[in-house]
Amino acid sequence: LIPRTPGPREVLPGDVTVHEAATRLGVPDDVVYYRIRIGQLTARRTPSGCLSLPWNPQAEAACRTRIAHPGSGPTGPGSRPLPHAATAHGDISVQQAATRLGIPTAQVYYWIRRGYLTARRIRERVAIPWNQQVQTVCLHRAARTVKVNSTTQTITAR
Repeated sequence: LIPRTPGPREVLPGDVTVHEAATRLGVPDDVVYYRIRIGQLTARRTPSGCLSLPWNPQAEAACRTRIAHPGSGPTGPGSRPLPHAATAHGDISVQQAATRLGIPTAQVYYWIRRGYLTARRIRERVAIPWNQQVQTVCLHRAARTVKVNSTTQTITAR
């Protein structure tokens, strides 16, 4: 078998590729794919099968806002605040991590059990040491974790 040399990425007029969007936002490609999968970005398939993202200053501003403020504070079950000793060191709760990553809390607990994410117990609460590097690694893992329906033609965010 002879591998085929990939041709240039085809995009629709006024659109960008996933890689171009990621480069403009300063994030890994996986982050853009993840945002498409969870419905925060609109993507269309070109005739060649590539993803094409409608791109304008408003779309870019919305993406930058989501990156700067990934989610609101913790809500729902298990959302009691962590003790001050934990938050003073930059730790966040499992609920906060799940909200920032857009994944279920059960997934965060699974990563902790498997050793993919460091956590410690503080007064009957689980605290996760958090920084930009940890968030980037978790976003990559979350992007690989979400199941994709390859037959989807268009994904639209609300």
